[in-house]
Amino acid sequence: MHRGERRFDKGARHCEIHMQVGKKQGCCQSWLSKFPTRSKRIDVIARITFPLVFAFFNLVYWSTYIFQDDDDRPKASP
Repeated sequence: MHRGERRFDKGARHCEIHMQVGKKQGCCQSWLSKFPTRSKRIDVIARITFPLVFAFFNLVYWSTYIFQDDDDRPKASP
């Protein structure tokens, strides 16, 4: 055996946490399980959701601003 090598017994039990057999996961859960830590998962979710929410907010804001009636806008005093 070389230095740094580990020897695994063939009859050894595998870790139950990592060997979850038969548990069905959704596509999002299986994709998020690729990231090892909770903080990395939160970071990935934020990288996706923030731009989507920001784009949706801008769409609603500008469509409201552009299509607002001229009568609803406050008139500037002379």
